[in-house]
Amino acid sequence: MTAETKAEMEAAIERHFSSECDGAMLQGWMLQAFGSNVDDIEYAGIRTLREFPETQNVITTLGLAEYAKVTVADQVTEVWTGDDDEG
Repeated sequence: MTAETKAEMEAAIERHFSSECDGAMLQGWMLQAFGSNVDDIEYAGIRTLREFPETQNVITTLGLAEYAKVTVADQVTEVWTGDDDEG
């Protein structure tokens, strides 16, 4: 990722966070993205991307990752009934 693109992304994240959280100041962030190339789909080729501020301390990054892990797992288990054949 170019420095310019990362700076634009960070500014957009700050604006979005402030807008969604009643003007709160952003203290840390991380991005986890997942995708695949069209050519790789039949081979289950996947791509992942992780980004976070270079100056962010490791405790903040690990804390955000753990919080995401726990809250996403809770949301998934609330919705998922365990029956994949539902239709």
